[in-house]
Amino acid sequence: MRKQQQAVDWPAPQGPRPESGGPSRRVLTGLTALVLAFHAALLWQGRSLLPAGDGPGTRVEALPLPVFSTRQVEVSAPVAAVAAKAAAPRVIRRPPRLAAPQANSPTTDASQPDTAAPLSAPSDSEAPASDAAANAVTAPDLPPSVIGPTSTPVAKAPEVSPATAEQRTVSVKVPPPIRLSYAVKAEVKHLNYQANGEMSWSHDGSQYEAQASIKMFLIGGRSQSSRGRITAAGLAPTRFGDKVRNEQAAHFDAEQGKVTFSANTPDAVLLPGMQDRLSVFMQLASLVAADPSQFGPGTRITVPTVGPRDAETWVFVVDGPEELSLAQGPLPTLKITRSPRTEFDTRVELWLAPGIHYLPARIRITQSQGDFVDQQLTGVMRP
Repeated sequence: MRKQQQAVDWPAPQGPRPESGGPSRRVLTGLTALVLAFHAALLWQGRSLLPAGDGPGTRVEALPLPVFSTRQVEVSAPVAAVAAKAAAPRVIRRPPRLAAPQANSPTTDASQPDTAAPLSAPSDSEAPASDAAANAVTAPDLPPSVIGPTSTPVAKAPEVSPATAEQRTVSVKVPPPIRLSYAVKAEVKHLNYQANGEMSWSHDGSQYEAQASIKMFLIGGRSQSSRGRITAAGLAPTRFGDKVRNEQAAHFDAEQGKVTFSANTPDAVLLPGMQDRLSVFMQLASLVAADPSQFGPGTRITVPTVGPRDAETWVFVVDGPEELSLAQGPLPTLKITRSPRTEFDTRVELWLAPGIHYLPARIRITQSQGDFVDQQLTGVMRP
């Protein structure tokens, strides 16, 4: 092994070196120095062609740098790829700013879904009707509850003129004081929840007070309240409160003809029959109880509805009689539905029961993404 390695690497010369057998060591050393000097010259020459930081062999002239510019793009316009060569920057006009909402009549059916659970719902109505029902639970983004309308069939709220509820004459029969209990089932983001709900209604013939709440174990709850006056046209709210952690409130100012909000959002015009998201349940019950024959299938009910931050118009359609199968047994009801008109609208279904003065025996709120809250009557307490 040792001899083989020596033969491969450096074969040892045998005998005396002939004088003319090859280049001498001095010649080889000189050639090597010459080659190294030549390579050093080439490297120095090439280095002078590169900018600082570039790698060897890259010519500055051969690699034009791409030019980038910052610009704003409208949402609806497609995004263009950045060109490899420099180009003149485009001038893109900014879309005009939308005017801030003004205190005009409520927006018709253009509401964004609440991120909390419902107990009540908004409504629209020409005759004095209460604002939609109370959103109930605070749980993980339960759909907002919304309740229907208060108004005579096929009646629409006037477009602009502010007025108080008592300026209209409609037939109403206000329900007596009562407390209703509900079993609540909800699905939020594909998770199922169960809760307890309650709605209470009391009055002395001239002033009323209503409360609604949903409570979930280990999650929390949501409550709504409404108070105001009872007039010949039904309910005339003076204050609406919506509380999850902190309360937001809407104040009805009949003298000024406007509704103001503690959230510092723009004022809304106080329209005839305007309700809040809780009083609307009682107002709707008052209208139907006064003359059920006026609310046949296909009847449209519109109610200007005030929430904790703004006002809207809600339109409900009477579906007709329907019998509910509850734990206590069958219960005849009149079903009323608010079908969504736009992509983000909430679907609200109400079952108004004659046995409890046409207050809701069932409330089902379904949001556009499929989340829902379903409340069904479990108990009735009369004072």
